Amino acid sequence: MTSIKRLGEMAVESTIVAVEPLSTPPSTPVTVKLLPRNLGILIQWSKVEGAEGYNILLNSTADMSVPELQIDVPGSDTVEFFYDTGHTATTKFIAVQSYKGSRYSDYTVPQSATTTEAQAGSNFPNS
Repeated sequence: MTSIKRLGEMAVESTIVAVEPLSTPPSTPVTVKLLPRNLGILIQWSKVEGAEGYNILLNSTADMSVPELQIDVPGSDTVEFFYDTGHTATTKFIAVQSYKGSRYSDYTVPQSATTTEAQAGSNFPNS
């Protein structure tokens, strides 16, 4: 829509443009559980309404500014991921965020989990 207003001797034209509001980012997952296993870490989190997927950050320290790995877990109903750490004992710090399109929640506070060294003949994560 265009309108013209006369102010004294000067004509001023203005244009009104409809703008789509930015969508609100999804909430941060409320609950994150890290369950160490012989060969890795089972990461579970609470489902976030409206999320299209989740990102997981992994690092060997709590400083997540430069993570070792970022994993994209697509799907609104996916609320767990098994991270295979191999046969050696290791400690990982993990944080989770949700996303919808190009909008992202904050990451959760990093938590740590330590796996145990796999026992001989072990080839499947123990519950």
